[in-house]
Amino acid sequence: MWKRILLFGLIGLVLGTAVALFLFRKELQFLDFGDPVFTEEIPESRPKRLDRRELARFSDQSMEQILETLANEKLSTARPEEVKVEPTTTERLLASLPDAPLPFPGEAEPSDEKWLRDFITSMKKEDGSEPTADELWQFNLALAALKISPDQLPESLRQNTNPENESDTLSVRFAMRESELIGPFAIGNFDGEPGPEILDQGGGRMSKLAGAGSPIPLDSHALRYPGNGLYPSDFDSDGDLDLYLTRGDGFPDSLLRNDGSGQFEDITIETGLLSFRDTAIAAWIDYDADGLRDLLVGSTDQPLELYHQTEGGGFQPVAWDLKLWVPRGVDEIVVSDISSDGFPDFFLGIEGLPDRFCANRPAGNWSDWRFEDIIAEAGLSYARNGSVTVFDFNNDGATDLLVNSEKGELALYINQGDLNFLDVTSEIGLPNFSDITAIAPVDMDNDGFQDLVVGTGPLQINRVLWNRGGLALREISVTSGISFLDEPVEIVGSDLDQNGASDLVYRNRSGKIRLFEASGDLQAWTRLQLSELVPGTRVSILVRDSDWILHPIERVVGTKSDFTVGLGDADVIESIKVFYPGDTEPARELQKMVPNQLLEIELPERPKKRATVPIG
Repeated sequence: MWKRILLFGLIGLVLGTAVALFLFRKELQFLDFGDPVFTEEIPESRPKRLDRRELARFSDQSMEQILETLANEKLSTARPEEVKVEPTTTERLLASLPDAPLPFPGEAEPSDEKWLRDFITSMKKEDGSEPTADELWQFNLALAALKISPDQLPESLRQNTNPENESDTLSVRFAMRESELIGPFAIGNFDGEPGPEILDQGGGRMSKLAGAGSPIPLDSHALRYPGNGLYPSDFDSDGDLDLYLTRGDGFPDSLLRNDGSGQFEDITIETGLLSFRDTAIAAWIDYDADGLRDLLVGSTDQPLELYHQTEGGGFQPVAWDLKLWVPRGVDEIVVSDISSDGFPDFFLGIEGLPDRFCANRPAGNWSDWRFEDIIAEAGLSYARNGSVTVFDFNNDGATDLLVNSEKGELALYINQGDLNFLDVTSEIGLPNFSDITAIAPVDMDNDGFQDLVVGTGPLQINRVLWNRGGLALREISVTSGISFLDEPVEIVGSDLDQNGASDLVYRNRSGKIRLFEASGDLQAWTRLQLSELVPGTRVSILVRDSDWILHPIERVVGTKSDFTVGLGDADVIESIKVFYPGDTEPARELQKMVPNQLLEIELPERPKKRATVPIG
């Protein structure tokens, strides 16, 4: 009898424990026995979410409540007195020099003349050793700022701080426009009114940019909880720019839906995107070409995630399902259809692991979809530990690759199709610059060929390379007027005042944003506004010049439905054809148009290609 009683007692204890664990599962999070340690090997089963405790903790709170709680906690744990970090000599010198391009104009004055004079007198070597190259350059910059002639120096100490214009034929110059903008930033038409806006302070402020003069803040459009990265896209295809905002440092990112007037609603939780991680980068990508924008998110502390957008507007994580596995450290994502098959590929920069160039490998069954690293296959060894810029150098409609290697060496690969790339670095005269911090392709003179704006480290001038018809590059750093010394880390070309010229915007290491307005004798242009924004859409333009010579110009649409295209010496636009990604027949074709005007192109709706991804 006693055995039976003991048996029933044990059964009751087990059942009671199970019921208690179920009823109090939220309060018993401490029974979670630690996080898995992820390696490069793909887990055999769906891995635990590393933020599962935070998700459980905030399961009954709104996004506003979550952000407010975390902000208050961070404030309460902050040290009463932060340790003051003294600026380095480089930072102090940069702050004391004139806020002007090199060579410093005659009217440019240093911001701290006394410090510069003290710096010069302190450069004397007491031990008699020779100054380094960096020290000599800094010494000469200080002299130039104080307008002290280098003729007073021994020839061995002189450095050229007065470089001459490289070209008399470039007709475009850039003049800095005054602003108090602070990064991170994003540019786009957010409010539906004519002209673009700029979101700065990580989304904390919106300013109007249309017309000349300084940006005008629109206080009613500010976001309460800004972020460290802004990624606009019309994810819901309703005609206005929405925003994915990253925050990092354990704060959740936000998906913000635009109501069409520039007012944003946070829909992160209801779309399935709530996550707590140290986000470093994000990118919109329609990886399966179903017409719905998906989302790639990389972070320093969690695996890369690919969120598939469903037909209902929600997002499902599918990276592990598709064997797209990077355990952590993704800090760069560049999306482009380099194979021209209609399915976007992407480059991943990974801290602590070899970088990857993932070619999209579609399949009839969604679960068989794969992304293959093609760096070795395509001969792109330079890209294994570097960074990549995608643009069409020779204007043939194929995406070429500019690679900045781990050693700081530039290489240009021309896309010959079928994932075959030709290294033309030496043939086109591509120079090498030390300590490259940012690169942006921009057609500065509207000749139809994209030039390169290159940001370099502190106290080195920004570099500009003029694309000479897709055959060679020529440096015009001083001629362009943007040869500042302040280390750009993000560069964007955009027609801010919608006059057909590509203006420049860049953010430097300290967060300051510079605006440069293009002026001069520009060539012909057209501004296109597409009714449907499908990233990867190809626009093929055929123009005829005064000598009746035809010139083709190709562009691929990114995240903007309206953009300016330089047309060179065009007298007439013979045709404009718009192709959806992967299509060989144009979705819309226009003929015989006049340059130098806005053209609105109404596109037919692209048919959906695939049903919602099921997740088990």
